[in-house]
Amino acid sequence: MWQETIQIEGPYHFDRVLERHAIDPLKQVDLQNRSIKVPILIKKSPQVVEITAFGTVEEPIFKVIGQNEKAATMKRISEIFQWDISLKQIHEHFQQTDLG
Repeated sequence: MWQETIQIEGPYHFDRVLERHAIDPLKQVDLQNRSIKVPILIKKSPQVVEITAFGTVEEPIFKVIGQNEKAATMKRISEIFQWDISLKQIHEHFQQTDLG
């Protein structure tokens, strides 16, 4: 088992992300503790990854706990939660619209 703490560029509304993932019966979401358990396959091996948020919308920080294949797991989790792309431009664009 391994644990990694990461910080990404904000803004990132993890609480809203959790609300969206809460409808998936395969994911265990704890809104109060700002955490989620996500089942994934890495090299045909199933595992459950736990993500807990500690940061803010502007300074998002996460603790990720996995079982094996750390690099591949972090890559997949980054894709699922879109940590691998900056959402700042999108956020700034929508702040100039009625959706802001």
